[in-house]
Amino acid sequence: MIWDCFIFNLGRPDEAFEQMDMVMKLLPESDSDYNNVGALYFYYERWDDARSMWEKSLKIEPNYGAYSNLGTLHFMEHRYIDAAAMYEKAKALDSTDYQVWANLASAYGQIPGQAARADAAYQKAINMAEELRRVNPRDPELLANLAECSAVTGDSARALSLIEQSLDLAPENIIIMARAGVVFEKLGFRDKALKLIMKALDGGYPFTFVKCLPELKGLLADARFENHFETGSNSPR
Repeated sequence: MIWDCFIFNLGRPDEAFEQMDMVMKLLPESDSDYNNVGALYFYYERWDDARSMWEKSLKIEPNYGAYSNLGTLHFMEHRYIDAAAMYEKAKALDSTDYQVWANLASAYGQIPGQAARADAAYQKAINMAEELRRVNPRDPELLANLAECSAVTGDSARALSLIEQSLDLAPENIIIMARAGVVFEKLGFRDKALKLIMKALDGGYPFTFVKCLPELKGLLADARFENHFETGSNSPR
């Protein structure tokens, strides 16, 4: 799907959708095809279409990707119990991915009475991610994820060190910028968080992916955030 990814990255989603539709008509149905199309719909905020694709993927065969993706969709819709249920199903199929543990922890962290489960899942994610860091200590995404888990679990010094390393390795990566903004907000560094979140949005990071995060509610209400987009040309509204 190199062509589709190329169009996708250039911001030409309509052509990407057309190409993917053509491929799906020519090839036998597969769970991975529906997952890929769902991811494209998701990025461009066609959430009902994304949900439909992932549900079709699961009808073909229960699979980790579709369960995990549906979990993320539910989380962004603030349906945290449903999100946790999907992540649990994904974990049952593949418990070796630290990210599903981290996502599960995030979902449980938003459900009253599930703090112990959230803490246990965060610790599992941290332990697994640390094993990966021994192999590849310069993976900026891994470092950013570890930083966020560390911030949530109260290890502020470690979180700060890890997120600074991640930013040093990928200073222009808008996904890393957004993650770093979340970490700095959790750690109480509002000025840094604002700067990074606004820069990520200016660079094309979807506002929907920011506004859904409960930990950024205060930042989004900050007058400096509002003023930045009122006076600029890249309003996320």
